[in-house]
Amino acid sequence: MLDLPIEDLLSAGVILIAVIINAAIFIKSYKSWRENQLTQTLLFALTAIFMAIAMLLLVAERLFLTLGDNDLGMLFGLIAITVSGFAVVSIDSFSFNIVFPKKYKVLTVFSACIEALYLGFWYFDPARRVESGEIILSDLTELLPFFTLVPLLVIPVIVFFYYAIKVRNESPVSSKRSWVLGGGVAIISAGFIIEIVGLDPTTQPWAPPVIVFGRTLFIIGALLLYWGLFRLKSKE
Repeated sequence: MLDLPIEDLLSAGVILIAVIINAAIFIKSYKSWRENQLTQTLLFALTAIFMAIAMLLLVAERLFLTLGDNDLGMLFGLIAITVSGFAVVSIDSFSFNIVFPKKYKVLTVFSACIEALYLGFWYFDPARRVESGEIILSDLTELLPFFTLVPLLVIPVIVFFYYAIKVRNESPVSSKRSWVLGGGVAIISAGFIIEIVGLDPTTQPWAPPVIVFGRTLFIIGALLLYWGLFRLKSKE
């Protein structure tokens, strides 16, 4: 039997629950897109499946690093950070499509360029290595997400909240849905930020429960997204 730390088992369990929820969102969104052919529905489906895949890869990364297979751990970490980038750009594009339908393609390209900048630094970081079961990056690459990924995660939250205020009089249900979607994305973004901070359980005794809490946010956020997109929609 694998001798894995309890915090890794808890994190894996939390992530797998979030994967199931995101997979359900993808299936329902994809079926809805087959019926209505709306771009925003397809973008939301892509966001959900990218998030689900990224979370599975995160579990694989943690598993191999814990078992001491640094090469596979690094490989899955690289793929996970890439797919996570796809998810971030997809949710940005989804929010742009709702509020700025005529400009969403240009805005999406802008988001993708910022994401690509961060991924480029991650891929080619000469200091990237594994130490004590953790992927270590240079100080610059560790700092860069706060100027690239964090703004990209904040953008859809602002867009959803802006739209909620904008349509609150003519469409209360759409306004409420935007508040819920914005809240869901905000909670998931908080989880991502905890991930990219790079807490080290080997030197920070308080890190494991914070990491588990951050990954629990993925479940809460995913549930809010599901409720906002489908449950509220059914009441219109």
